[in-house]
Amino acid sequence: MTVVQDGKSDLVGTLTDGAVRVAVRVVEPLAHTLLVDTAADVSLPDGSSWEQLTLAVEGREIVLGRSRFDAHAAHPLRRSSDPLVPMGKGRLVFLDTVYDFSSLARKGCVVDLEQRMSQLDLMWRRKASIAPPFRDYVAEMVYDLQVYRSVLDEIDSHLGSEPKPSADTVLAVATTSEYPRFCRIFDAQLARLETLVADFSKEEHERHGYYLRKHVWDLILASEFLARTNLKPRGYAGDSAMMHMVYDRDFRGQTLFARFLHRHPIETHAAQAVRNRIGLLSGLLTARHEAEASRLRGEPLRIMSVACGPARELRDVITTAAQARAFSITLLDQDTQALQEAQSELAGITARVGVPIAGRVLQESVRTMLRTPELDRLWGRFDFLYSMGLFDYLTPPVARAVLMRLYSLLEPGGEMVIGNFHVGNRTRFYMEYWMDWVLFYRTEDEFLDLASDLVGAQCSIIFEETRSQMFLRVRKAT
Repeated sequence: MTVVQDGKSDLVGTLTDGAVRVAVRVVEPLAHTLLVDTAADVSLPDGSSWEQLTLAVEGREIVLGRSRFDAHAAHPLRRSSDPLVPMGKGRLVFLDTVYDFSSLARKGCVVDLEQRMSQLDLMWRRKASIAPPFRDYVAEMVYDLQVYRSVLDEIDSHLGSEPKPSADTVLAVATTSEYPRFCRIFDAQLARLETLVADFSKEEHERHGYYLRKHVWDLILASEFLARTNLKPRGYAGDSAMMHMVYDRDFRGQTLFARFLHRHPIETHAAQAVRNRIGLLSGLLTARHEAEASRLRGEPLRIMSVACGPARELRDVITTAAQARAFSITLLDQDTQALQEAQSELAGITARVGVPIAGRVLQESVRTMLRTPELDRLWGRFDFLYSMGLFDYLTPPVARAVLMRLYSLLEPGGEMVIGNFHVGNRTRFYMEYWMDWVLFYRTEDEFLDLASDLVGAQCSIIFEETRSQMFLRVRKAT
């Protein structure tokens, strides 16, 4: 498995071409290419070809075929609005085989196109285990949605002959008048889905969800949000781009149907829970700072956000110069792009309030967290620690271990707030079947049980307004 620490990956390999051997480091695996770096005194010619790349992954070797090195173009006059400069010195593009590197960082494995194609027979055979009522439901639903979509597409097709101001007005009127009907139609389909699958086992949910998504794949791809939750370009659901979509809560898409199907999932109870937790967190932080004011004596409250994502919540938490001075913030995530966005968030807040924020970012993974001794000496100690979405993806043993490590980072009297979606999340089947977004849900008792080994901890559960997401509050004894 790839471990990332201080922005550097420990995934290394060797490029060979005849007798020439060059050591490289994989800075970031992308979907089908690899961003790589070399030693400072080693340069790879742009466009150079290599016979093979051998990667060292946890004591074993992965041998990949022919590739070409494409050097990054220089950006000496890069503006803030320009795309981010890729990491490393360039990328390796593979010439004989299409590789899928989406699991390289997380699982230490690479899949090629031939391996994927060999699974077709297995995937086709899944049809036999689909319940007949579910097959009927999917067929009827697809027909109904496609007929509805065709009516909207007809409006879109006529707008090409209209001047842009007129077309924009028609789109605005159509959106205002028709979106509520779309919601009623789609909500009715989701209600039928929930009734059909309510008693399914975990394995049945997986099989039937896969079957549904293959039938509605063109509808999913029409929605910017649904397409991203399914395609997972960064290897996981809930990435920072998805979070921005949830926060922005707007209509996006080239057609009316696309705009509607993008907006609908970000108006669900689960999406509202994500927005609600910003206000909840802001209130908790403010109360914590006020309670600690006499002890701090003007020093900032030391805060850590674990699996911080884009840290979008901070723009609502820090709105004044006084608040900027009140907090020292550490943001931790394993996603490079998320940390870049988090840094931009801090810079934007600084520009708005006129006071620099004491902030830093750490690029670390759960795996690193669990295997690093004396974590507090490396990361420091904190008065307040929060993690809003990480525990939705952790099994009980891992969640318990991570909670213990985070607890060790708290100062005496410190507090941490950990989020987890509740088993009563009303958006659950929508997320699993349409979004391919599966979480590890818990009850209140199951969540509290994770903290049962924390010595001297005072624990309680609170909910945000929709009650889709709960939060474990842990206070460390003084």
